[in-house]
Amino acid sequence: MTPPTIRFGAREDGRGEQGAALVELPLAVVALCVLALCVTALGQLFVDYHHLSGAARAAARYATKSDYDPARSPASSSRRPTNAEVAAFAQHAAAPLPAAEVGVSLTPDSVAGPGVTVHVSRTAGGGAYGLVTGTANRLLGLVGAERLPPVTLHADATAIYE
Repeated sequence: MTPPTIRFGAREDGRGEQGAALVELPLAVVALCVLALCVTALGQLFVDYHHLSGAARAAARYATKSDYDPARSPASSSRRPTNAEVAAFAQHAAAPLPAAEVGVSLTPDSVAGPGVTVHVSRTAGGGAYGLVTGTANRLLGLVGAERLPPVTLHADATAIYE
């Protein structure tokens, strides 16, 4: 009687598992690439919010200043910038975001004293975020599901008049 032969990596029917790695590796690489792209898209949203919140704070400070501005054209006795000037300042301060995509509104605020609240917003899109949501919307369309709603980033800042 001969002892049974033990072969590692082989099944009882004699077939090995050498092809398993050939199938599993592409699936793992695709999963890691999707994860990396999603993390990049989330990072893009954080950077966009950082630019918006900085623009809101800068515009609130600009709106409450009472300095004479000799660069104004035409010269005016008004010592405060107008709402349109504050909105243009906020859009410029939100760079590198496109100024046309940045919405700005001002509201009076009298909670801590006479002041102003600047609201800055932008609908996210483009870049890695646009790639991820576009792909997800196409996949959802294949199964008949609703599209993902757009994400709008908001930042507010309040300042008191000097």
